[in-house]
Amino acid sequence: MRYDDGTGYIWVNDDTTPIPRMIMHATMPDLDGKILDDPRFKGVRESNENLFVPFREIGTQLGSGFVEYLWPKPTRNGFSKEQPKLAYVEIFKEWGWVVGSGVYIDDIQKQVNSRIQAVLNELRVSFEKIRTGKSGYIFIFSGKPEMLIHPIYEGMP
Repeated sequence: MRYDDGTGYIWVNDDTTPIPRMIMHATMPDLDGKILDDPRFKGVRESNENLFVPFREIGTQLGSGFVEYLWPKPTRNGFSKEQPKLAYVEIFKEWGWVVGSGVYIDDIQKQVNSRIQAVLNELRVSFEKIRTGKSGYIFIFSGKPEMLIHPIYEGMP
């Protein structure tokens, strides 16, 4: 039930009200079978709400959806402090289960930055071959402003 070198995992909680019960948690098996009413589960972003309540509500009311919350990230040495995370949850009505899996926001940002750099590298190669007139060239700057691609001033404000 774990993936992405153990950082990613699937958990299952039930649809009990007012607070769900954990069926199975891949990184915190001590939660299995417990009502999730511990104060440490008050981590829904922008509120003090128990994070398992919106998981259940999204599943029972919408069938599936996303929740942003705070949760410790698995590391080689245990867990980090709570990190922003985005989870996808879906109800399994037949059994009264809410199945979820999430991704940590910092991991998303790292992937996005890596993909942006790959695109910029491809554009650099392409732009080096393009000339306008005798000495013209194409460049790209960001909204910061910062030169992202430029034959002389790349990376400069």
